Amino acid sequence: MNSKLKTHNLKLITKKHLQMDNYKQQIDELAQKGLGRRLSAIKPEGNGYCTWEGERYLNLSSNDYLGLADNMAIQQSFRELLASHPEWLRFGACSSRLLTGNYELYDEVEEVIRRLYNSQAALFFNSGYHANVGILPALTDKNDLILSDKLCHASMIDGIRLSQATHTRY
Repeated sequence: MNSKLKTHNLKLITKKHLQMDNYKQQIDELAQKGLGRRLSAIKPEGNGYCTWEGERYLNLSSNDYLGLADNMAIQQSFRELLASHPEWLRFGACSSRLLTGNYELYDEVEEVIRRLYNSQAALFFNSGYHANVGILPALTDKNDLILSDKLCHASMIDGIRLSQATHTRY
């Protein structure tokens, strides 16, 4: 290895080391302020409850606020439907519906939702995040104002930022 390359590699290593020291310092400062974060081990109990550090809690931070994740009847029905319709079991669309095409199943789901809510149309998103970053920019422009509370979900903030609308938090 030539000396020029060795010097370059040494500079990169030193720079990365300094960055890591800076990250450690930032983490230490957050911990001193009581703002350190860690993953908490919880045990789900079903019906929206969990156990954490030996205590039972109603889990209000879960996306399973309807308690459907542990509903055995729904799980069984889902398994039976998949068994009778194996073509529904797809492991990713591999791209957006606009680029590579749309599965007929998506149209059917959107039609069921449209009828359920007696609306003109329905659009199915695979997550709340994708709905927020897709809908907010599509429905607003630089002439619009979006008001949001300071505790709204981060995906809403992402959608608002993509929207070009004026944004005020309260």
